[in-house]
Amino acid sequence: NATVVKEPDGIVILEAPISGLYTQGVFKEARKRHPGIPITSVLSTSDSWPHTGGVRQAVAQGLPVYILDLNRPLLDRMMSAPHTIEPDALQKSTNSKEPHWKIVAGKLEIGSGANRMELYPLRGASTERQYMVYFPEHHLLYASDTLALNDDGSLYDPELMNEVAQAVQREHLDVETVFAMHQGPMPWSQVMALIEKSRHT
Repeated sequence: NATVVKEPDGIVILEAPISGLYTQGVFKEARKRHPGIPITSVLSTSDSWPHTGGVRQAVAQGLPVYILDLNRPLLDRMMSAPHTIEPDALQKSTNSKEPHWKIVAGKLEIGSGANRMELYPLRGASTERQYMVYFPEHHLLYASDTLALNDDGSLYDPELMNEVAQAVQREHLDVETVFAMHQGPMPWSQVMALIEKSRHT
């Protein structure tokens, strides 16, 4: 559900999912794997609750959060909503509660070296509120909330992946492997074959 990316200047957390407690656990695991290295930012690639549930935790820690331009109004409301019945980390925070948003409106590059990333808004009919993350050195694509398989191995929603394929073509990306929040790494060629198969079933 989340990915820990080690950059030369610190750790980037890809997704702050589920809840504040869950995201706190992701941060703890990142620090355990890379002791002494600071967490520098968080990427939140979709507006759906499984992706945004821990964003308040990231804001409470003063971390910059990369969000899609279209999702800012929703996330602004989520950050300003009072949590007085069961106060969370942001409600209890004595620091500034103003989020440090980094807005993704077009191609945006993060980091350097082997794990550098490129962020691209998808802008499809069904994926307008998601962005994908491409690791050029690894030919690896993180496809946000678009890739999931049924029990029989077919695509859960072929249109979502078709829009990812269109965005990959549009941005001239050389993808060999793809993964997403609900799906581990798969060969890109296999996913393309599943898209093609879905057109004939």
